[in-house]
Amino acid sequence: SRALFASMVPKGEEATLFAIYGLTDKGSSWLGPLIAGAIAQATGNVRLTFVYLLAMIVFSMYLLKSVDQAQGIADASRGNQVEGAEEEDS
Repeated sequence: SRALFASMVPKGEEATLFAIYGLTDKGSSWLGPLIAGAIAQATGNVRLTFVYLLAMIVFSMYLLKSVDQAQGIADASRGNQVEGAEEEDS
């Protein structure tokens, strides 16, 4: 997903967007284990955490599949052209 994200970042915005990406990546690394632990503790059945894990994997796959890579790359490069044109007009 990082390579996909990198291909869709407009030039000049890399630092900002990768900082946000890093925060959400590292910041969410505690959320999955917390939810899985809560499920295991609430139900007393560790096996039910695998249902949660499977649901998150399927949901993530659906989100990534719904991304139009070609359109995102085109939008990122078009955004660079539009920003350049606005700077020249100023």
